[in-house]
Order: sequence, then structure tokens, then C-alpha cells
Amino acid sequence: MFRKNIFLMEKFFAACFKKEKLREYTTIFLTHVNSDDEDAKSPDELRREKMQKQFFSGSLSSQDEDENTVVVTEDVSVKEETTEESAEPAPPLQETPLPPPPPPESKETFEWHEHKPHNRFVSFLLLILNFLIIAAVVLLIRTFVVSPFAIVGHSMDESFADGELILVDKLSYRFEAPQRGEVIVFHPPIDTHTIESGWLCTLKKLVTDPLPYDFGDVCRTRQYYVKRIIGIPGDRVRIQDGQVYVTPEGGDEQQIRTDFLTDANRDATCFSQNCNSELDIRGSIVDVQPDTVFVLGDNRTGSSDSRAWKIGGVPAPFASYDDISGKVRAVFFPFTNVKIVGGLDILTTPQNEENLKLLNE
Repeated sequence: MFRKNIFLMEKFFAACFKKEKLREYTTIFLTHVNSDDEDAKSPDELRREKMQKQFFSGSLSSQDEDENTVVVTEDVSVKEETTEESAEPAPPLQETPLPPPPPPESKETFEWHEHKPHNRFVSFLLLILNFLIIAAVVLLIRTFVVSPFAIVGHSMDESFADGELILVDKLSYRFEAPQRGEVIVFHPPIDTHTIESGWLCTLKKLVTDPLPYDFGDVCRTRQYYVKRIIGIPGDRVRIQDGQVYVTPEGGDEQQIRTDFLTDANRDATCFSQNCNSELDIRGSIVDVQPDTVFVLGDNRTGSSDSRAWKIGGVPAPFASYDDISGKVRAVFFPFTNVKIVGGLDILTTPQNEENLKLLNE
């Protein structure tokens, strides 16, 4: 049977090249292949094969069409009855809510703005304006808050050395009065004006000369002094035999501490070089006036302070509150000498006497 099928297949494909025998061999091939399995096929398959045979053979009789119609009708009716008998009422479908759509992906948008260059004149004006703002801020800070100063000279050795840079607090004395032991920067009552020279003087003249205002000699400046406060308003200060004594208002006389001084200055607060003048022997007493302070340098043998100031030959031993720039808060240069400067209790107390004894031993 297998060989017979192969033979028929060869005949089929050979007939493909001969149009006149194509239908004949196709009909023979389909009839032979399906004859053996005809009993095992379903009615639908048999009907489909019969229709294919009729198509290739070119003969579709009306009788076959009627039979097909009957068979199909019966088949459909049978299927409908079977479905109605076996089908049970299906439970109602529950509508499941659809999940919400995903949020749209955020797309970052960048807006490009064309940079328009400023006019050169406008840029120059902005530069000048920024410079003036910065200068104004710096000037306000230096005038009312804090300002740097340089130590010139040796009148405060060993507490402050020549060339050190210090920070001066200008704000505190606007809310409180100066106290004993504090180191201050001030203008002395005597004339200490000097004439500057160099590039700073030239710069000042270039700025002030074109202006319609008489600034005077801008190169003539008043010097600042750095000293320590010894007496405040109401105190009585007495200097005798190289020592300093202070009598607070309503209190008893006390000797000023000397443990913070060098060995050469502890007994050398005098009016003359060898402490042998008549004033040193009999002593000098001054009462500190309101809104003034009595000051001395820590290097007592090399300081121009309240002991030496005179105006027209008359002693002028006090520095006015109005002439005080501020009190020293810190040393910030050189970096090896950086330190915080605070007030010092200069009156002799039991604790101070013990420290003085230990220092002398």
C-alpha cells in the first residue's frame, strides 16, 4: 500500500506540469488515500473531503448539495440540543476594575536661553558698583565693629611685641565702660600728628584733590597708642618709690600687681630714669576725672604714658573716652604669637598675693 501511495504521489507531481491531467490525478490520489481511513473519520471530515473531490472533479450535483444541507442542518440541530441539555446557567461575570493607568513619565525639559552680552559700559558700571558696596561694608566693619592695628615700638614689652598685628574691638565700649587691666588703643591727649609719605599719601591725594572740598593735609595723621588701664573714673592713683597704688572710689588703697611685668619693670614705675627725682620720692597723686582713664605701658622704663604727658607745661595724665578706639581682643600675627587677650585684675587680692609670692620664689 505504501508503494502504491508513492506511485500515486509521483503521478500527481508529474501531472503538475500537464494541466490537462491535473484534476484527474488529484481525484484519484485523494480517493485512494482516504478510502482506508474513511470509517475512522468524523462526518465533518468526510463531508469536507467529498466537497474537495467534487471541486477537483468539476461536478457538484444538486442531490449532493441537498444531502449536505440536510446533514449540516441535522448536525447543527444535534449540537444545539446537546449544548442546551449539558449547559448549566453560568454564574454572572464579575467585572474586575481595571488597574489605573501608569503615570506618564516625567520628561525634563530644558529651556535654553540665549546669553546676551552686556554692554561694556554697563559691565563697567556694575564692577564699580560692586567695588563700592564691598568698600562700604569693609569701612563700616572697621569703623564700628573690629579693626586691625599694628604694634609699633616696645612700650608694651613683654605683653605685646613690636610688629605684632592685633584685633581691636570697637563695639564693646558703646555698651560698657572701660575697666582696669584692659589694654586699649587710643589717641593720647598730646599732639601726636605725623606726616605720612610714600604710596599711601600719594593715593590719598589722588582721591581727595579733584573733589570740591578742603580735606586739609591728608598725609598728616594722628598716632594711636596702646596702653593698659590702671585707673578709672573716681579712682585715686599714687605713684611712689617705683610702685603704683590705687584707691577705688569708696574703697581702700591697694597696690597694683606686678607679676605680669618683667623683672626690670616690677619696681621701676618712676618719673625719672633712676627713680631718684623729688617727684618719685615724695610721690605723685592724681584723681581720675569722669569719662577718662589713667594708663601705663607694661614696659614701665620705656613707655610714654600718663606719667609724662603735658600740654603747655601742664600735666595731662588722662585719656578721654572719646579718644579710645577700642580694646585689644587678640593677636593674630605672627602666627607663632597668636593669642586671645582679655582683661586683667590688676588690684592686689589675697589670690594675687599668693601668685606674686610663688613668682618671686
